[in-house]
Amino acid sequence: MRKKLLLVPLLCLFMVSCSQFSNSITSKSWHNVNAKYNALWIAKVNYEFVTDTLFLVREENYAKVLPVFVQNDTLKNKIVSKEIEEVIQKASRVAERHSNSKYLDEAYNLIGNARILKGDFLNAAEVFKYVNSNGKNTFQKHAALISLMRVYIEQDDLETANEVSNVIKALKLKGENVTNYYLTKAYYHQKNNEELLTAAILDETLKLFRKSEQKARLYYLAGQIYDKNGRSDLATQRYLSVEKNKPNYDLSFNAQVNLLASQASSNGGRGNAISAYAKMLEDRKNKDLRDKIYFKMGTLEAEKKNYEKASSYFARSVIESKNNESKASAYFAIAEINYTNLANYEKAALYYDSTLINMKPTDLNYKPVAAKANSLNSFIRYKKAIALEDSLQKLGQMNPLALDKKLEEIILNREKERSKMIEMVNNKANPNSISLNLNNLQNRWELYDPVKISRGKSAFVQKWGSRPLADNWRRREQQAGSLSIKLERLTEEQIQAEEAKKLLANSQKSTIDNEKLTAEKALLLATIPIESYQIEASKMKQQEALFQLGKLYKLQFNEIENARLTFQELLIKFPDSPNAPEALYYLAIMAENQNSNPFKSALLTKFPESTFARRLERGAIEVTTGMESAAKTFYENLYELYSTGQYEQALANADVGLNKFQGTAIEDRIAFLKIYILAKGSDLLAYQKAVNDFVSAFSGSKLLPKVKALQESIASTK
Repeated sequence: MRKKLLLVPLLCLFMVSCSQFSNSITSKSWHNVNAKYNALWIAKVNYEFVTDTLFLVREENYAKVLPVFVQNDTLKNKIVSKEIEEVIQKASRVAERHSNSKYLDEAYNLIGNARILKGDFLNAAEVFKYVNSNGKNTFQKHAALISLMRVYIEQDDLETANEVSNVIKALKLKGENVTNYYLTKAYYHQKNNEELLTAAILDETLKLFRKSEQKARLYYLAGQIYDKNGRSDLATQRYLSVEKNKPNYDLSFNAQVNLLASQASSNGGRGNAISAYAKMLEDRKNKDLRDKIYFKMGTLEAEKKNYEKASSYFARSVIESKNNESKASAYFAIAEINYTNLANYEKAALYYDSTLINMKPTDLNYKPVAAKANSLNSFIRYKKAIALEDSLQKLGQMNPLALDKKLEEIILNREKERSKMIEMVNNKANPNSISLNLNNLQNRWELYDPVKISRGKSAFVQKWGSRPLADNWRRREQQAGSLSIKLERLTEEQIQAEEAKKLLANSQKSTIDNEKLTAEKALLLATIPIESYQIEASKMKQQEALFQLGKLYKLQFNEIENARLTFQELLIKFPDSPNAPEALYYLAIMAENQNSNPFKSALLTKFPESTFARRLERGAIEVTTGMESAAKTFYENLYELYSTGQYEQALANADVGLNKFQGTAIEDRIAFLKIYILAKGSDLLAYQKAVNDFVSAFSGSKLLPKVKALQESIASTK
């Protein structure tokens, strides 16, 4: 009995010694073993499974320069979401039950990396900061800093990422941390658009890798970068190295395709490369990769400046593409040809739109492409507005009888076009009569036109019936099935023929229906500017479109001659345009002879008080801290003059201040106060000019909404 009683305190002593809050050797050893071979081991196995799985199932667009790290796709990560959660749960147990274990820091890093996979960058960063600040394992602290740098890069906070990188530089990294830091550093420079530096770091990093698909992928990336920057010789070496490092078939194939192109660029044998690509197209095992081959053929033709042929190859790439990313790359290539090389902005806009439809919002190029597409769509809108208002104004100048006849002609022509379209729908005799027209600017690609897709499916069902996807499906046709298909075809053709006849009859009837003709004339007539106020409104739309078009030519497209001609047309047609000062400013800075510059003289003479006149007179201004302080004091004195009713002196001082303190943070407030000073006087024209000048000159000011409200108030009183 006494022996049993002695076991109780011994058991209590053992339990106390094994507490996670104890620093005894027994406790630490016990918790180290349990942490390593239980929770942490399961967490590590799950994490390796997750990363390996996501690498295997990744979808990459090999036509574009690959990112250093496989992009984190939270939607695709859902296939291993259970395992990711288990990594977090098991690693958390180390913190909950084995807090005195030497594996605690490693467990926290696993939690942070799992949160990166979930896209939870905020909490991941907090975990890595905690390990760096409170961790005891030097290796894991270094690993946490490297992962923290990766988090900042993923969030596009490159400045903070660089600060973390500078801290890591001073550390003595070991083992995997060296490799991971080099990769993260390469990723940083890639995000910062320093491609050759990225490739140089990759070259050094690849020496630390064993043969693997990941190493093959990084060789391919380095080859892409050298290819893009005109170093075909270095690119060739990297593409050759891909095959030596266990690539998958897609990676191997794309490396071979790029290798042919880089060798052709090095040796000037592009014709031989095209022939080699043509042979690859005939190889049955490349059936699913034909889009990549056509894309490279297009790239080679574009290098030779055969833009029409290049576009046709890129178009074939779109047709052969099996995924949206490949389509996006091909559409983008055609858009770039039309934008950069052919200056066909209308066509480029269509292809940029198609690019965005197929591009993931997470793509690095999504925002630049979207911005370019928006600019081009604005360009088309302004061009159409100019032409439309011009046509409407010409119609408005016609005598009533001639106008009535012209409107009737427009309506009848529209009905004829409608009848032709109905006849095309009705014409089922030749299903190949509608061909793919890549140059048709009014339509998108046939493969993305829902009307044409529906029409194609309908034609297929009518001819072959509803078929399951299978090889050689024609051989599976049974006699009974053939009979039902023929009956179905006959029924469908009869129904569609009847519907087409009705539509055609209605269309023909509409051409002679006086009541409908009169109604449509009235609708068109309502859009034509006849009264003086309508003509003025039409001209305002036209002048605004001309001005915005000129700015697009100058600021977006860098087409100086077109910008010059557009601004000159604006000033000739609308000399009193509220945008005249800004138009003169652009013409002045674009003038070839700055010593004899009529536009500068006109701006300084007609609009001496405008911001644009001050810009020309002052030139480049370096704003110092002292200048900012002086501007603030000046504004306080100016406001004192305004509040005490000394408007004449305040106005004179405001003009001096706007010239003296241009570029300071308080400049817009001086211009804003000037508007209020002018509002106290009787010079309505000067007040209107000051309001319009503010809207043009301070587009980023917080005061802009208030000034725009004043501008609208002025417009409503006219």
